[in-house]
Amino acid sequence: YFRGDYNIFFDGSNKQLLAFDEIQTTFAKTDNLAIVIAPDSREVFTPEILKLIQNLTVDSWQVPYSSRVDSLANYQHTEAVEDDLLVEDLLYEEHELTPERIAKVKNIALTEPVLKNALISAKGDVTVVNITVQLPEVDKTAEVQEVMAHINQMLAQYQQNYPNVEFHKAGIIAMNYAFMTAAQEDSATLVPTMLLVILVFLTIMLRSFLSVVATLIVIIGSVIATMGLSGWAGMFLSTATVNVPTLVMTLAVADCVHVIATMRQSMQNGFSKAHSIERSISLNFMPILITSVTTAIGFLMMNMSDSPVLRDFGNLSALGVMIACFLSVTLLPALLTLLPVSVKQPASQSGTDFMDKLGDFVVLRRNVLLP
Repeated sequence: YFRGDYNIFFDGSNKQLLAFDEIQTTFAKTDNLAIVIAPDSREVFTPEILKLIQNLTVDSWQVPYSSRVDSLANYQHTEAVEDDLLVEDLLYEEHELTPERIAKVKNIALTEPVLKNALISAKGDVTVVNITVQLPEVDKTAEVQEVMAHINQMLAQYQQNYPNVEFHKAGIIAMNYAFMTAAQEDSATLVPTMLLVILVFLTIMLRSFLSVVATLIVIIGSVIATMGLSGWAGMFLSTATVNVPTLVMTLAVADCVHVIATMRQSMQNGFSKAHSIERSISLNFMPILITSVTTAIGFLMMNMSDSPVLRDFGNLSALGVMIACFLSVTLLPALLTLLPVSVKQPASQSGTDFMDKLGDFVVLRRNVLLP
């Protein structure tokens, strides 16, 4: 399952989080969602926009788990009328929005310290409808999604009715939802894109469809094994760990390319496929193992982090690296043996000569290239 709320970034023993939880327990634990209203005219105090604020304030009470709505419309303004005190909504519905009434509302809103730079900008060009939400926290991720689904549907209707007004979402609820959606959208786009890029470049470099197929099987197997073990261990996906599949794919490709490239080079020199695979494994086993182990150790150092999700990211990455290493020296040779992989003898040495010259150029001018 996926979690995107800010609490996952802090350990249960974090002093700051414990102090924050104590404050919320002592007083009140609330989350908020602010709907920012920004008219294209840069003027909030018009009949159309003020009526919009009134309607949006009323509709915001229908948001799931909402316990309070604050806006210019329902701000309790107090004024003295002779010997009486009159307390009413700043945008009381029974008052017609005449120019005189709007001017009075504007004067009150821009001079009242409680409202200025809180519910209305100092220039009067942007205002806010703030919704206080009390989540049951049985399943906070699902509850946040429920709130945001209602908000998005409501604002879509308002955007259609008021095309000259921009609506923005802010607050803790919107931030948690943004974390979740950004990570999930990245996972849905980056992983397939990564596979496509790998497929294209492997095809160009290896020039063997079956070698590419073998590599993709190892890559996908490494990712599935890593994420499967994380789920079996009861770990949840977060904005950090959702990037693990992309990382594992990158490292798995590096391992596979070394094995396949050495095998193909040996086959081009006239050796049999079986001998070439055996020779490739014998030459690349220790380099792949050392690289994987040192990389895994580096990721395991993230266990020194105070953030649980960063520790999870380090552990899953280290696990994925070692799984990719294991599959590249076991599953990959077996696939290469079973698949009818063949190589063509190079027509000329021009490509090899170019790479040799490029290597010599880089070594001779290393001080210039790496100042």
